[in-house]
Amino acid sequence: ANYSYFSIQVTDEFHLSRDALLEALHRKAIHARRYFFPLVCEFESVKKASRMSDQNLTYATRASNNILCLPIYPKFDLRVIQSIKHCIRLNALRV
Repeated sequence: ANYSYFSIQVTDEFHLSRDALLEALHRKAIHARRYFFPLVCEFESVKKASRMSDQNLTYATRASNNILCLPIYPKFDLRVIQSIKHCIRLNALRV
């Protein structure tokens, strides 16, 4: 079995942040995770050694803030997708 991930970008249309969705999925025992997080330029040693910053890494920063990896495994079921849809609906009603 290859325990890997399926990446999604949590955009404004989700009506909740990537981290809020991640927390909701974790409460349902769905082991999603942040991806490209943290950015290498955020490490203190890199900050000191280079001129990289999140200001000149716009796309990388956006990916770091918005990408969520969903688990893929042999007994994967629609529970993950249903949970995401449920979270989106709940948060859309609150807006």
